[in-house]
Amino acid sequence: MTYTTPATLDLVSLTAECKVTTQGFGTEEDRDWTINTLSLTLAENGFSVRLSLE
Repeated sequence: MTYTTPATLDLVSLTAECKVTTQGFGTEEDRDWTINTLSLTLAENGFSVRLSLE
């Protein structure tokens, strides 16, 4: 699963291989994940985080 969201202090502190738990996405998506890659982007619309989860 790949997820892009506005950056927050909690998200910026994450690194690859961190464990995260998702909620509110659906029965298949709501579970424990490991971050495979994490990308930070600064664009005109602000600072964002893209997480690739396994």
